[in-house]
Amino acid sequence: MNLGRVFFFNGGSSNRKAAFFNFSFRDILGISHNGLLFMEKLKNTFKKNWAIVALIVISAVIYHRWMSFDIFSFADYWFRFPETLKEYFTLSIWRGSIGLGSPNITIWMLLFDALPGIFGHFGFPSNVADKFFIFWPFIFVTPLASFFLGRRILKNDIGAIVAAIAYSFNTYFLAINTQGHFSLSVAGSFAPLVILFFIKALEESRIAFSALSALSFFVVGSYDFRVAYILGFIVFFYFLFSIATEQKENHFKKALASLSVFALLTILFNLYWILAFAKMGSLAANDVLSRDIIDFSLDLPRAMTLFHPFWTGAVPLWFEEQSIPLYFWLVPVFASCGLWFGRKNRNVVFFAIVSMIGIVLTKQTAEPFSHFYLWLHDSVPGFGAFREASKFFVLIAMGYSILIGSFVSWIIESRKGSRFASWGKYAVAVFVSGLFLWNAQSILTGKIGTMFVPKNPSAEDLAIREIVNSKDDFYRTLMVPSESIFSTYSNRHPKMNMVEMEKGDWGSFSKNYGQGDDASRRERIIHTFNLPYFKNILDISSVKYVIAEKKGGLYVDSASSVSGLVDSGVDLEKSEIFENPDYRPHIYATDRMETVHRNLPFQAVEYVQKSPVRYSLTIKDVRNPVWLNFSEAYHPDWKLGADGISWMDAIAKSDYFLPDADHFQNDAKLNSFLIDPEYVKKKFPSGSYSMNSDGSIDIRLTIFFKPQAYLNLGIIAMVAAFLTTAAFLVLDAKKRHNE
Repeated sequence: MNLGRVFFFNGGSSNRKAAFFNFSFRDILGISHNGLLFMEKLKNTFKKNWAIVALIVISAVIYHRWMSFDIFSFADYWFRFPETLKEYFTLSIWRGSIGLGSPNITIWMLLFDALPGIFGHFGFPSNVADKFFIFWPFIFVTPLASFFLGRRILKNDIGAIVAAIAYSFNTYFLAINTQGHFSLSVAGSFAPLVILFFIKALEESRIAFSALSALSFFVVGSYDFRVAYILGFIVFFYFLFSIATEQKENHFKKALASLSVFALLTILFNLYWILAFAKMGSLAANDVLSRDIIDFSLDLPRAMTLFHPFWTGAVPLWFEEQSIPLYFWLVPVFASCGLWFGRKNRNVVFFAIVSMIGIVLTKQTAEPFSHFYLWLHDSVPGFGAFREASKFFVLIAMGYSILIGSFVSWIIESRKGSRFASWGKYAVAVFVSGLFLWNAQSILTGKIGTMFVPKNPSAEDLAIREIVNSKDDFYRTLMVPSESIFSTYSNRHPKMNMVEMEKGDWGSFSKNYGQGDDASRRERIIHTFNLPYFKNILDISSVKYVIAEKKGGLYVDSASSVSGLVDSGVDLEKSEIFENPDYRPHIYATDRMETVHRNLPFQAVEYVQKSPVRYSLTIKDVRNPVWLNFSEAYHPDWKLGADGISWMDAIAKSDYFLPDADHFQNDAKLNSFLIDPEYVKKKFPSGSYSMNSDGSIDIRLTIFFKPQAYLNLGIIAMVAAFLTTAAFLVLDAKKRHNE
C-alpha cells in the first residue's frame, strides 16, 4: 500500500501531478471560503444577539457554583433521594409519604414538585433534577425573560439589559434564595413572559400570543400559585389599561377575544387541581390559601427602595430588621426619572402604575392606608395566601426594571450625535447596572454561604437510609424531634417528625400544654412520650422505627422509657434508633373499633397498594360485622367499596361505596370502617365476595380517595387543552412562515 502511494505521487506525467495539486488547492480554498462564510455568519449572529450572550455570561459567572451537579440544600430546601423523588411524580391528590398522610394541597406545583420525580424513576436524586427545573431556569430564564420584555417596551438593547439586571439581582430574589424559597423566585423568572406575550397579543391581535401567555402563566403557577395569583390581576389590569389608552378601531373586541382565550386556557390548564380541590372543599378552606397575617418588618421606605428588610449584603439575618443603605434610594430616583423621560410610552406608564400597586401592597400594614392590606386579606378570595406582603416585591421589581431601563434608554438615545462623550452614556448604564450587580457580589465570592455551599449526606444519614429501606412492607419512621435534610421517605416508608406531629395530628394528646416557645414544645413532646397509651399510638400508626436525637439525652431517655420499644443496637453518633416490633400493618381488621386506650387483637388483611389513593384488599372468613382499620389520617373522602372500582364510576355512581355513616375517625386520628357482611351481600356486586363452606364470606374491597377521580378528569381536560394549543401554535407558525 505504501509503495503504491509513493508510486502514485511520484510516478506518472507532470499533467497528472498538476491536476492532483490543482484539485487539492481548490478544495482547500473552498473549505476556507466556507469557513469564512461561517465565521462571518457567526459574527453577525453575535452582533445581533450580543445582549443575550452578555446576560447569559453574567448570570452564569455569578451563579457559577450552581452550574455543577453538586448538592445544594439549606433551610427550607431539602435534598431528596431517588426513592423519595419518584414519589412526587404520582399526580396524587393524597400525599402519603409524610406524617400520617394528608391531601396534597400544593398539587398545582407540577414543575416544582411533580415533574422532577421523573428523574427519581431513573435513579437520579434531586440534585440532578433541581438543575433542570430550579437552578438553571432561575439563572438563565430570569435575565432573558425580563430582557425580552424590556426590549419589547423600550426598543433599546442597552436599556433592556439594565432592566434585566435590575430585575434579576434585586434583594428580594437573592434573599429568599438563601432560604431555598425557589418556588417563588423561579415563578418570578417566568413572570415577565406572561406579561410580554399578553402585551403582544393585544398589540398585534394574535390569538397565538394569548395562548403563549396562558402557557407561561401555567408554568408560573406550576412553581408557585401566589405569583400566578398576582399576575392574574396584572394581566386583567393591562387589559383594562389597553382599552383605556388604545384608540384603534375594534380594539375592544380584539382585546376581549385575547383575554377570553387567555382565561379559557388558564382554566383548562389548571382544571385538574381546581376540580379536586372543589370536591374536597379546599378552594376556600385551604391551609395555603387561608393563613393569618404575620408581622414581616415591611414599611413604605423598604418597599420604595426595593430593599428586603433582612438583607445584609451577604447572609440575610431573618427577622432582624436592617437599615436601608443610602445608595438604595437611587433606585426609586432612577425609576422616577425613567417614568418622566418615558412618559410618552404608554407601557412605561403602565409599569409605573404596577410599581405603585406593588409598593402599596408590599408595605403591608404600615402607614399610609394601614388597614387596606387587612381588608384585602379578609375580603378578597385567595388573598389569604399572603400572610406577609413580601411576595409583592415581584411587582416592584418588574415595574422598576422597566422604569430604570427607560431611564437608561433615554440616556443612550437622547445623546446621539451630541458632544456628550460616547463613553459617558455607557458609564451611566454600567453604574446603574452596578447598583444591582453589587447585591450579588457575595454570591460571586461565596461569602453568602447558605444555598451556595455544596453539601453531602453524612455516613449517619446513609446508615439511617439503609435501615429505613431495609424491608418492603409498609411502616413509618418517627424522627424525634425532627429529621435531617437528608432523610429518606416514600409512600412505602413514610417519615414523621415529632415537632410536626405534636403541632398537628397528635396535638390533642398534649393539649394540657400551651403553644409557647421551643422549651414548652419540648415539654409537650416529652409529655406525649410519657402517655400510658403512647405505645398504642405508635402501634396503630404503623411506626416501626423511632429515631431520637442524642443531644442532651432528653429524647433518648423518653424513647427508652416507652415500654415495648427496643434499642436496635445500631451505633450512630448523633441519633439512637429504637425498633417497635409490634407495629401494625397499614390495613388490618378488628372486632371492635380501634382505640389507643386498649390493645385490641387484630386480623391481618391481604392488600396491595396500587397508588397513594388506591388499595385493593381481601378480608377472609367474615361472619359478623368487622372493623377495617386504615392507618392514614382520617378524611371523609376516603371511601370503601367493591374491588375494581373505576374512577369514572366513582364520579357517576353515588351508591358505589360503603355509606358514610359507617366511616369513622378513631381516637388515633385514623380511619375505621364498619363492614356488615349482610350489607355487602345485598349491595355489592356478587363478584366482590365469595361464600365459604362454613357460611363466612371472603370480601374483595378497594379503598379509594374519591377526589382523585376529579383530579383524573381534570388531567384529561388539561392534556387535551395542551395538545390542542400545541397543534394550533404549530399551524400558526407554519402559516406565518409561508406568508
